[in-house]
Amino acid sequence: IEGEFEVLLKGLTPSANLVRLAADMFERAWEMRRRTMSGRLDGLRAQLRDTERQIEATVDRVVEAKTQVVAHALEERVEKLTKEKLALAEKIARGAQPLKNFEQSLRTALTFLAEPWKLWNSDRIEHKRAVLKLAFSGNLQYARNEGFRTADLASPFMALANFSAAEKRM
Repeated sequence: IEGEFEVLLKGLTPSANLVRLAADMFERAWEMRRRTMSGRLDGLRAQLRDTERQIEATVDRVVEAKTQVVAHALEERVEKLTKEKLALAEKIARGAQPLKNFEQSLRTALTFLAEPWKLWNSDRIEHKRAVLKLAFSGNLQYARNEGFRTADLASPFMALANFSAAEKRM
């Protein structure tokens, strides 16, 4: 059974060209996400500057207020703007943390997609379980004298299999 399983697992291995294509697609998506995040941060910084200007203008109006009711309303406005300013500063701080580069983040995943049987050949049972969970979406069924039934592949392997189908072209 194990020998047949290794053959099944090696059958999941996509071509080297397909792995390079998938890596290139992931890298382009990664770069687009990084640029989008950069633009979003610029927008948040502009919003923060605008909020700070509103706070300054409102504080000036509080000083000039002639009645207690108007001064109190303006103070509430300053408090609301200050909370908004703190929330924006927190979003900027969280978003300003640099993303790991593409290589650090997806190297392991792409290596597994390229050669799932290498992890299976590990002596550790945790690695073997990980292969089963990552490569197949359900339990494998085995029929004596017939071998493994058609396996339900996990989404990444299903997508790669669809790309590498002989009748499809890009």
